[in-house]
Amino acid sequence: MIKKEFPIIRYDHGRAESRMDPVICESWLSVYLNDQLLTEIPVTNRDLPDLVTGILYTEGYLRPSEIPVIKLDGSLCRVTLDRSIQIRTLRDQVDCASSRIELDETIIPLQPGPLRTPDDILSLTAAFQKLPSVYHETGGVHMAAYGEDQIEFWADDISRRNAVDKVIGKGFLGGVDLSRGLIITSGRISSDLVLRMVKVGIPLIVSLSAPTDTALELASSYGVTVCGFARGLRINVYTQGDRLGL
Repeated sequence: MIKKEFPIIRYDHGRAESRMDPVICESWLSVYLNDQLLTEIPVTNRDLPDLVTGILYTEGYLRPSEIPVIKLDGSLCRVTLDRSIQIRTLRDQVDCASSRIELDETIIPLQPGPLRTPDDILSLTAAFQKLPSVYHETGGVHMAAYGEDQIEFWADDISRRNAVDKVIGKGFLGGVDLSRGLIITSGRISSDLVLRMVKVGIPLIVSLSAPTDTALELASSYGVTVCGFARGLRINVYTQGDRLGL
């Protein structure tokens, strides 16, 4: 179940009205990798194989072209890889917590990728805002999407990180060259999202909201273009504006 109806009292322009209102459902998922607990996280209960794949990929447990065996049973997810795995750290359990994913020193700045214009980005952002997410009914989830010339695939979740991981997982399972596109997110761009871009080779991330200072410092160091407040005909380009011809 993704949403449920709850009775509320809506006060609007001096009038109180009893009515039913859709509310997003929050579930918890415990992920085990080769029988070792990897993480326990709050989730929106759809696209879970994509989410788990995205987590494994961004945290370095999946090799290119390696397909995990994922078995879901209620709130339990068991993942099997055909090799020995050492779990390093638990993923953050609370969405607003600060992620401390460490970068391998061998990672080099991202390649330029396809040249785009600010109008290209705003066109994709406009399409992003029209996606049929449960957000429009509940306001209770974040959205993320991968786009090239158009929106290729998208996901939503109560966690902005999960939404991005779901999109990355979709790309990994679909064999997509993610370096040719960009990520759009409804949530703020924090350092952990920039690190995801670096680790999987996505050169550009766009948000309807704002970035953090640490995110911009990392983006500058590793060649990630960060755009924020992409709404209507306006966009703020914070780093690597040369990818947009600026």
